[in-house]
Amino acid sequence: VTITYAVDLDPSIAAGTVVPNTAKAASVTPLGAPAEDTADVNLGTEAAVGITKTAAPTTVVAGETVTYTLTAINNGPSISRNTTVTDTLPPTLTPVEPLPDGCSILGGNDVQCELSTLAVTEERVITITATVDPSAADASTITNAVQISSDETDPVTANDNAAAPITVASLADVTITKEASPTPAVPGSPLTYTLVVTNNGPSNALEVSMSDTTLDAFVPSTIEATSTSGTCTTDVVCTIGTLEPGEANAVTITITGTVAPGTTAPIPITATVATSSDQGV
Repeated sequence: VTITYAVDLDPSIAAGTVVPNTAKAASVTPLGAPAEDTADVNLGTEAAVGITKTAAPTTVVAGETVTYTLTAINNGPSISRNTTVTDTLPPTLTPVEPLPDGCSILGGNDVQCELSTLAVTEERVITITATVDPSAADASTITNAVQISSDETDPVTANDNAAAPITVASLADVTITKEASPTPAVPGSPLTYTLVVTNNGPSNALEVSMSDTTLDAFVPSTIEATSTSGTCTTDVVCTIGTLEPGEANAVTITITGTVAPGTTAPIPITATVATSSDQGV
């Protein structure tokens, strides 16, 4: 007589565990000791862990933040021990701290989250916010990958990796101020203009330049212009180039010259700054 039956094993049993199973056969009319046999079962474990990833928003202005939502799941049949999620961020993304519990920054910008044990069908949601580098190119795509692993053998590896691409937009707010000294200006005497060009961000401003064509009151041969970044001509046009966001990166331009002796009309104090970056207006 052959008897076949199935049993459900505890999903938390560790790999390598030996489960003994002893069967006995007895009769109401015994001819001796009951028949008995034992079979040992060596257990392995399998945990089909998986990961998904989404980004919001999917179009991000350089210098601003994007939020990634990672969802880890264990589809069993065993529990997954020492479950780890690793989010590999490229150089154009910087994780924002504090990170979720159990997560830490590895070398570079990579984030690793220790989930410990996942029960069968258990899900864990991890939210990571990252700042897009202000220098990220307009219309470029940034993709970062995430991976999940555990101590158990994974019978389905196709869903162990995920990625969520975002598209970068560039936006810069470039401003300029101009002051004169002394005021009032004195005909036949020196006059100094101090101009400050600032990028209020959030992205880098590209191909920044400043022009000041309201210098008719100066004696042409006395005009000098200098800039803390880039170069200036005497007509006066200053080529600044790339300007990073923030007051700490502001560029100061100094224009000096002698006011023409016969000047009687008010001297205009104007200047123009330009950039090839989108300023949103």
